Amino acid sequence: MTADAARVASAPHVRVSRDGHIVRIALARPEAANTVNLAMARALLGELERLVADPPRVLIIEGEGGVFCGGGDVREMAAADDVTAYLHDLAGTFHAALLTLDDIDCVTIAAVDGAAAGGGLGLALAADVVIATERSRFLTAYEKLGVTPDSGVTHRLARAVGSARALSMTVLSRPLDAATAHAWGIVADVVAADALASAIDGLAAELASRPTSHIAATRRLIRQGETTTLDAQLRAEASGIARSAAQPHALAAIRAFAPQRAAD
Repeated sequence: MTADAARVASAPHVRVSRDGHIVRIALARPEAANTVNLAMARALLGELERLVADPPRVLIIEGEGGVFCGGGDVREMAAADDVTAYLHDLAGTFHAALLTLDDIDCVTIAAVDGAAAGGGLGLALAADVVIATERSRFLTAYEKLGVTPDSGVTHRLARAVGSARALSMTVLSRPLDAATAHAWGIVADVVAADALASAIDGLAAELASRPTSHIAATRRLIRQGETTTLDAQLRAEASGIARSAAQPHALAAIRAFAPQRAAD
């Protein structure tokens, strides 16, 4: 950490650090496979809401202890007086965190080591870029409890790999290894487990050297483009590029580019 590094969050089960333009959020329940309970979901939502107001250029989401996220905390579900009410509260809070993540003007990287299961799969799919280790596994996991998926899995998994593959993952309850997840387009790159930290640090530093205030708008355009007509998408793109070009960094880059072309 440099002298610029900010606090480590005191919120339960979520550890946050900031170093210049890079923020790291670590899911910190390694003794429970980083499964999401209500306290973690609330903490994650709170930290992401802070980043909307003060975005970094790069946000890294990772898990401690050799596992990314094992999904929802089934033990806490089982201990609830009203399981249905608890699940509604847990899913609603975690979903609010995922929607908030979409609103942050930065590049989001999911550093996946070990399992990304259930809600952990949904969290990985919410990132702009997923870097995985060779020992990573991606699975829906809901079918083992006889419940339907949440955390955006029915939306984003089908769009990432196609509805047939998404259905096969849950109907057959088969996890994807890292190589298959890479071949199917879920993962951008696969590295050795002992190389993950350096790979993420290098990628984050490269991305942090670029302006990223257009990222949230770009993310929305790409995702809405899956369901809108070409005509509507072209109109949205025209409006978007005009708005983003008005940003000081974009204007400076455009004006700096013109003399280079003239010299060529």
